Amino acid sequence: MGAWALTFNLIAPIGIGVLLADRLVRDRRLGVEDMLEGLPVRPGTRLWGKYLGVLAAGSLPILLCVAGAAGYEAIRNGDVTALGWGLLAFGGVNLPGLAFITAFALLVPAVLSAPLFRVLFVGYWFWGNLLNPDVLPTLTGSLLTPVGDYAAAGLFDADPLWAGWPGFVSALRPHLSPGAGVASIALLVGIAVVVLFLGQLLLTRSRARA
Repeated sequence: MGAWALTFNLIAPIGIGVLLADRLVRDRRLGVEDMLEGLPVRPGTRLWGKYLGVLAAGSLPILLCVAGAAGYEAIRNGDVTALGWGLLAFGGVNLPGLAFITAFALLVPAVLSAPLFRVLFVGYWFWGNLLNPDVLPTLTGSLLTPVGDYAAAGLFDADPLWAGWPGFVSALRPHLSPGAGVASIALLVGIAVVVLFLGQLLLTRSRARA
């Protein structure tokens, strides 16, 4: 199930990141933000609510794919524990990377623009997740790879793509182990939380200035 989860993480997050890129800025364009400003809800609370909502919506297609693969494996092997492993694999391999992507897809377009973010994000995904580290300096194969390579290999014994491969920033490329998988998950989720807190701070200051 770790291998299935990693497979679904190769390309699907590209579409999710592209689709979610205008979720926050669209409120301004449609005039919804002005209406929301009149509600007795802090900007930070709205931001976290928006984040959790779009994360749930973006994660659902991959969750359904992993669930379908788990059902297939359960029937093929006659072992219903595949369903439980599928849920764990989704939570360990897919969800941290999606949390990471969603945070940037929600907030960066507010600074750049949604079309520009989409172009940069697609380029980043192939450069920072799938590019052979021997070709160019890249984050591929590091703990910061949201494709979930370290988690899949370290926690679920899946065949790694590039996790642990020598390359750029060697300190972020430890040997494969359960600890490295947990470290990758913690880094991805931690960065997402930091990005959201920075976004919350900017929104609060913007509202106070207005």
